[in-house]
Amino acid sequence: MTPVKNVIFRKSGGKCTITASGVLDIFEAQHFLQAAQKLVSQPKATQLVLDMTAVERMDITALQIIHGLLTASTSSGTRIEMVGLSESCAKTAALIGFDI
Repeated sequence: MTPVKNVIFRKSGGKCTITASGVLDIFEAQHFLQAAQKLVSQPKATQLVLDMTAVERMDITALQIIHGLLTASTSSGTRIEMVGLSESCAKTAALIGFDI
């Protein structure tokens, strides 16, 4: 898993955190998804937190990935939550029909 400039991954016990900043677009979304899938598939992972506090803008690809993560049921029972989504990102998500 290669970190990209706008996405940071941390694991502490059963809690995994993905912190994104700046613009989360198609170029970073694939790395974001791969990391999230890898973190949730770990046997000791009980919680995945998507920290979007520093995200200025997301494109449709990033929104689709986040929507999919939040609505997917995980076989490992990992809880997935998102924190810090800006009002503008939430409005963009709502415009395309995503309730995130």
